[in-house]
Amino acid sequence: SINTARAYDFDPVPADLSAKEAEYVVGGQANLWTEWIATFRRAQYMIFPRMLAMSEALWTPKDLKSYANFEGRLARYYPRLNALDVDIYPGELAPEANLVVFVDSAKVVLPKPVLPGVDLRFTMDGTEPNLRSRLYTEPLTVQKDTVVKAAVFRGKEKLDSAITVTYHEVRMHPMIATKPGLRWELYGEQCTVLPEFDKLKPEAGGEAADIDILPFASRPHYAMRWKGILEVSREGLYAFTTGSDDGSRLWIDDALVTDNDQPHAYVEKHGRAYLLPGRYNIEIGWFDQGGDRSMKAWIEGPGIARQPLGPLLRVFAVGAKPGAVR
Repeated sequence: SINTARAYDFDPVPADLSAKEAEYVVGGQANLWTEWIATFRRAQYMIFPRMLAMSEALWTPKDLKSYANFEGRLARYYPRLNALDVDIYPGELAPEANLVVFVDSAKVVLPKPVLPGVDLRFTMDGTEPNLRSRLYTEPLTVQKDTVVKAAVFRGKEKLDSAITVTYHEVRMHPMIATKPGLRWELYGEQCTVLPEFDKLKPEAGGEAADIDILPFASRPHYAMRWKGILEVSREGLYAFTTGSDDGSRLWIDDALVTDNDQPHAYVEKHGRAYLLPGRYNIEIGWFDQGGDRSMKAWIEGPGIARQPLGPLLRVFAVGAKPGAVR
């Protein structure tokens, strides 16, 4: 999707045009397709504040554009739009990480919405927030595995889907020898969303060096699951991306980090995890409903430039025995 920052970065002059060709570009426009938009208020929600960002992007010289400056000034427009009863998108409620790994305790810090006149409500038991949920005012502390969900409310209205942050306490794992590779499983189910793999019996399986769907491309539809071990040597924030056609998801130690489910053309979705040095179980699920198909996954983090995730994963070596515990 195109958020406010991407709308502000729009340049109507393609980079590959010559200076002479660029003279023929006299402006730009932004379209909102309404075949799935049922009401005028929903249209407002989809337009504002991106329309303000697009307007400034088109009339401001490139060398004078600054999204940070625009974002600061944007706050002054919210009271005016509220007075005009314009339904405004509250801004992406993006947590720093979808998964936070900790030892002993962790601080729960949720992103506060920029839109005035709204409340951030949350739960700590994995249930969906509602009007009776706790109001977030300051950071909290957790000392055990906790699933936090938070959503923005304006009056009695929930403005958008809840965000989820999983807090996972590190546990001791036996140090067992590993080798490069990952395990794959093939499922013949026809799906509209990712299946519950643990309830199904795979048709085939094995080990591979990377994520690969091509060996089964002749099938009209199928699903696959890959499992591997990610060895992390440095503490920090790691970004995970899945790009797929159709749906995909990525879990770390059973916590959902990247959600790219549902039937769709090729789409990339991102998630982040704050990890400590150690080993983590990675699971990736994917399905194809028919037609074009694709499945890719990347990782980026401390000391790791963005690169495919599959070749970094490992499996337990055959005959390996547990060693020291960490």
